[in-house]
Order: sequence, then C-alpha cells, then structure tokens
Amino acid sequence: MWNKKLIFALILLFTGCGPIAPPSLTEAEVQEFVRQYVVAQNEGDASKAMELTSRETNVSSVVEGKIDRGWEAIRESTDKNIASSSRFRLVAGTVIVTVLSSDTALAVAPMVRTPISGSAIFDVSGAFTMIIRRSPEGLRLVHEHYSMSPPTPVLFGR
Repeated sequence: MWNKKLIFALILLFTGCGPIAPPSLTEAEVQEFVRQYVVAQNEGDASKAMELTSRETNVSSVVEGKIDRGWEAIRESTDKNIASSSRFRLVAGTVIVTVLSSDTALAVAPMVRTPISGSAIFDVSGAFTMIIRRSPEGLRLVHEHYSMSPPTPVLFGR
C-alpha cells in the first residue's frame, strides 16, 4: 500500500510544478529594446523594425498624426516611409521606463531627427512613447507614438 509520506510528497510535487513566470521586465532590457528599434529605423531596415513589432491584432502606430492599426497596416506604412526616414538620423534622449505589469512597460523619451548630409536644413525635435510587451518570441512593440515640434533651422557647416 502507499506510504502516507510518499503520497504527501507526490501531492506537493505536482501542485508546485506549474510553469515558472518570467521575471518582470527591467528598465535595462526595455532601454536596450528601444536602442535596437532606433538602430533599425536609422539603418532604414523595415524588416528588422517589423521583426520587433508585435503581430497582435491591436498593435498600433501613430506617426505625424496618422494612425495605423494591425501589423500589416504598420508594415505597409513602414515600407512607404522608410526611404524618406533614412534621410534623417533619429537620436533618442534618455529613455524613461515605467513597468506597467510583469510583461509590459512604457518607454518615453525626447528625440531629435537630424538630417543626414544636406538632405534637409532642419532638425526636428519631439518625443516618442512606446509600449513594449514580452512575448514568447521576445520583447515586441505593441504601440508607438511620435510627436514632432516645428522644425528648427540647422546651421550650415556642421
């Protein structure tokens, strides 16, 4: 017959063997994600940027007043705009991270879009917000919003 201690040990073993939740997002991993996303934008690499974007149905992007919802719509806009955005270098300031839940965080940062080699004569400053979520594939962007200020003239001879 079964030993009571063995039965008790088996009960403890099976009731405590649920999946282990991943640790909460850290400020450092969210900041690194933002850095990778900015690099993809600056390289003009639409595929790399879209690999970092969630395929959830409610993913959204707001850029210069235009709202795109869903991965396919964001991909279409990214493909159209990546050539023109490659004329600029996006420089992010300090990224402030607010952890919203164990798998989701808000990243907010000032930014400057600087023209590359005479393609324009204006710097454009602004800010961006991103909501980033941990998924089985890794960290993914679920929402982004870019807000720009009026252009600032750039001095010649940079």
